[in-house]
Amino acid sequence: MRQTVFEILEGTSRYQKTSNALIAFIMSIVVLSCIAIVIETVEPLSVKFFNALRLFDIFSIIVFTIEYALRVWACVESPKYRHPFYGRIRFMLTPMALVDLLAILPFYLAFVVADLRFIRALRLLRIFRIFKIARYSKALLMFGRILASKKEELVVTAVLGLILIFFSSSFMYFIEHDAQPEAFASIPDAMWWAVITLTTVGYGDIHPITVSGKLLGGFIAVVGIGMFALPAGILGSAFVLEEVFGQRSVSMKNHFVLCGLGKIGIQVLKQLTLFDKDVIVVEKNKSNPLLQTAHDMGVTKVIGDIRMEETLEKAFIHDAQCLIAVSDDDLANLEAALNARKAKKDIHIVLRVLDHNLAEKIQTGFGIESSFSPSALAAPAFAMAAIDRSVIGSFYVGEDLMLNMELIIKKGAELDGMTTVDLEKVGDMSILAYEDVATGKRMLHISESIVLKAGDKLVLSTVPSLRHRIHEINRPA
Repeated sequence: MRQTVFEILEGTSRYQKTSNALIAFIMSIVVLSCIAIVIETVEPLSVKFFNALRLFDIFSIIVFTIEYALRVWACVESPKYRHPFYGRIRFMLTPMALVDLLAILPFYLAFVVADLRFIRALRLLRIFRIFKIARYSKALLMFGRILASKKEELVVTAVLGLILIFFSSSFMYFIEHDAQPEAFASIPDAMWWAVITLTTVGYGDIHPITVSGKLLGGFIAVVGIGMFALPAGILGSAFVLEEVFGQRSVSMKNHFVLCGLGKIGIQVLKQLTLFDKDVIVVEKNKSNPLLQTAHDMGVTKVIGDIRMEETLEKAFIHDAQCLIAVSDDDLANLEAALNARKAKKDIHIVLRVLDHNLAEKIQTGFGIESSFSPSALAAPAFAMAAIDRSVIGSFYVGEDLMLNMELIIKKGAELDGMTTVDLEKVGDMSILAYEDVATGKRMLHISESIVLKAGDKLVLSTVPSLRHRIHEINRPA
């Protein structure tokens, strides 16, 4: 159930319609709540609709509280917040979770605080509800990513602006103080003039009257046009790169470069983003429909031939943590891997090769750590699933084949009443997951001894030779 709630809240493809309906409902409540806050400040309307506004405020608080509680409860389904306690604490400290908390906190604090002035100030915090829209708006999410990616440039621009304000106000103070001792009584007073001049607002309440002051004022006004246009240019270029070309203009570090966005590539991308990894996708075919999927996920894209060094340079291969080449072209994958190794000696490389023999030769001949043949990986899983329907997956540990089996404990079987510790003593096996039929509680990597009962579900990792023995002890007497 928790997994289902998590997927609905996060808007995964499996529950897209339900998620879209929830998003529309929450956004409607947010907008109406903000309108209600505005109406409360208009006294005639506030008095006339007092009861309706109060009831709607309580209703919105109930909705926002349930949403917040569900997000905190279900967040542990994300790999980033897996720990049941510390994971939830980390989630609660994220910006959007804090916004969710601020949206409901004033209502509850009003019950424990008696000071009316403090309560009035707390009610003002309700305006933070408008920021909840940022969670559901792709445009606002993109704006947030761009602000984060351009923070260094924006900070430099802000520092330059502060320096300019300081120097211009200081010079204007020394020029105009004698002529206008009241208007330019101090440098802080002159800073007000500097701000409205640099921003080209020009209220006119303070202005220079000396020739030197007018010259300085004119110069500062011209500089201000360029100074405050600079952040707009920085953000504008970043918007164009991401929206039109699907590229982020920031140089990533310790990211993953994914070459080839096919059926395997898109699944790899989804897994990497699930683990909150920064990924740059390199795809040759600019008309590939999966590029739009990657774009919707907020992933940076580079259009180009993966075999070309300049294409990998656009993906910041020198600063990448790993290159994953999963295109349909074995030679293109190999060439991309070799170029990546040439650009960065210690980069980790994962290679898709259709020919299993070639995959082994690449590992030994080119020093590429991870080279996989999808057909070779899938073949044991297909074969074992055909032989035994309880087999849900397989993998190799060196030369040894391991099976993942899913069992439901049958009533009256030897497993019914056996402990998990005793089960693992049957042979080479490990219990990966356990689900209690009575409570629905799931546990991973069991470290304690649990008494199994009929209806409970187990996921085991074992060797093929133990398959018959496992079915034997799960057969009703």
